[in-house]
Amino acid sequence: MAYQIRIHFDNTANIPNPHLWQWSAASSVQGDFAPTGTDAFGLIFDIEVIRPEFGFKFKADIGTAGPWEHDALNRVYRPQEINNDTLRPAEIWCRGNRAFIYDVEPRRPEAMTAEQFLATLQFKPGVFVPDSGGRSGLGAHVLNDDRVLFGFYHPNAARVYLMGEFNSWQRPGTDNLDPAKFIELGLYSGYFGIPNIWLAVTNRARPGHEYKFMVRGGVPSDEKKRFQQYFTDPYARRLGPSFQFNNSVVVDPAFAWTDNGWQTPDMSELIVYEMSVYGFTEDDLDINPANRGKFKGITERITDGYFGRLGVTALSIMPLAEFPSLQGPNTIGYDPSLYFTVERDFGALSDLRELVNTAHQHGLAVLIDQVFNHTSNDFNPLWKMVLEHPGEEGVSSEGGLYFD
Repeated sequence: MAYQIRIHFDNTANIPNPHLWQWSAASSVQGDFAPTGTDAFGLIFDIEVIRPEFGFKFKADIGTAGPWEHDALNRVYRPQEINNDTLRPAEIWCRGNRAFIYDVEPRRPEAMTAEQFLATLQFKPGVFVPDSGGRSGLGAHVLNDDRVLFGFYHPNAARVYLMGEFNSWQRPGTDNLDPAKFIELGLYSGYFGIPNIWLAVTNRARPGHEYKFMVRGGVPSDEKKRFQQYFTDPYARRLGPSFQFNNSVVVDPAFAWTDNGWQTPDMSELIVYEMSVYGFTEDDLDINPANRGKFKGITERITDGYFGRLGVTALSIMPLAEFPSLQGPNTIGYDPSLYFTVERDFGALSDLRELVNTAHQHGLAVLIDQVFNHTSNDFNPLWKMVLEHPGEEGVSSEGGLYFD
């Protein structure tokens, strides 16, 4: 049985007179195909193959003289499964500098860079916009006009969508499709001057809303062999209550700070009290039962003068980053899942702000412990979030870009 498929190729490497070379495992039959047309994406190859799974790459001219693409760009096409039926997409797209195959046309970069786009926005007071390596807008940020900016980093994706409570979790491939509710992110040049930052502004989202990103391409295949996945925002400030879904939450930056006169003491003056948020007050009968093991329990101790009586000048708080297990006597935070997300079991973000604000009012500096050299094995959104090559999908010891 023969299969017809259309392959789009952008030829960013400028291969002269490009031809497509196709092969199949356990078969000596190979194909040499010239382009049959062009479109806005690039060259079009309409080919016929004898096996549903096959490999292909591009080279110059007919025959084997070449030059050829590097073997690292060998591409493998596999059918998908929809409702237990095998589906062979009639069209796929591929780029000249990547081995990934896309079942949707990759989005074209915007004319603006990420920095230029962000310069057009006015952020709500108190919003911190990540700027390491350049302003990126990664995460969820409330704007002055109450719209919300969402940003996501992915250098190999074809398309990125935002889904959440505010659009009924609508995205391509969901049940009861309503494309009018889709929120697709634009692709902007960012790190290293190449397109890798995805941004969107919407007036539908509000603080407190839960959300996730849907990525098509450059990620492991799902249970239906589609190259798409759903991701918790690595820059989320907070996660929702469900440990099953671990949805990100839009955070309101507003807080009535009253510590403007605070100045951090010289290091020689710091008398440090190290503590676990949970362990410090978990069994403290003098603390309001609702506040034990939480930020509010520490704030209670600050206001009743406990640290002043000890002569302490700084609180050193053990890791606050979200980690997958419930707080308890055997957890102290050294298996983080995310680096920007405050552990949901410790209380609301406003409770952490109030802790810091109150500490400063009582002459206490606050030091926060961050863990960067290892992460949780139970819930880790960064694991295989960004594949650097399709072959990483099937290698259990390779976790993609963040674990290179």
